[in-house]
Amino acid sequence: MLFVIVAGLLAQPALANQPDPAGPPKVDILFQQVHPAASDVPVRSDDVREAVVLVHGYFPAYSYASARTARLHGWQKPGSKLVESLGEHGDVYAVGYGQDAPVGEIAQQAELVGAIEALEAAGYDEITLVGHSAGGLLARVFVEEHPNSGVDRVVQVCPANGGAGLSTFYRVTLAPQEAFVASMTWSERASSGAFPEDVELVSVVCEGGGIGDGVLSDTAQWPQDLRAQGVPMVRLASSHFTPIRSSVGVTLITELATTSSPRWTQDQVEAALEQDWVSMPTL
Repeated sequence: MLFVIVAGLLAQPALANQPDPAGPPKVDILFQQVHPAASDVPVRSDDVREAVVLVHGYFPAYSYASARTARLHGWQKPGSKLVESLGEHGDVYAVGYGQDAPVGEIAQQAELVGAIEALEAAGYDEITLVGHSAGGLLARVFVEEHPNSGVDRVVQVCPANGGAGLSTFYRVTLAPQEAFVASMTWSERASSGAFPEDVELVSVVCEGGGIGDGVLSDTAQWPQDLRAQGVPMVRLASSHFTPIRSSVGVTLITELATTSSPRWTQDQVEAALEQDWVSMPTL
């Protein structure tokens, strides 16, 4: 499947890589409530104190307009398996964003910051971000940049914490998203910062695609900087695109999004490293 995706990207018409003379506008942000009802502003349900925000990952863009346009993925929309599962525990929101800027710049967008802060103002006592792939990285960077935004927990699913080797390749083929994809390369992620100690962070490390999940290695999903901070991880037998849609993945994500995941001791980290890994180095 990965070969088919890559082949399709290489087959893009040359026009998609031409610069836009108008120049890049601010990053387009889409923030919607998706459960129990669709809404463009936070509407806290009666007696509900938990809000979960779903953050999607990379999408192939075949034009500058497409790269700049925020959209929701199917698994973030009303009626999806994950939205329905999380909706049994609280209200569910979703974020879409244009991919014509680095991850760090997207995390700084005033519209995104305001949307997350509005959840706390709406009366939620607990706010959780659930991000898949690049969305897991964006959720992490957002909290690192805005530790007082009201977020209590981040659940990363197949996250690009330690960089994605394929990002270097995609930079050549996807000019509309070059800045976004380049911000996820190994060299860029090597300088990742510390995550706030008073916010929970847990990484779902997926294995099942040959090397890691087929897109990201185990090391990229749970890198040394997170292990040094005692950030816990949960392993899941899954390819990169499956856990946000499969019954097993949805059950695990829902559990992690609605229960506490305290930091590990270094003994717990070492014990996890002693397990059999597909692509985790011996440390």
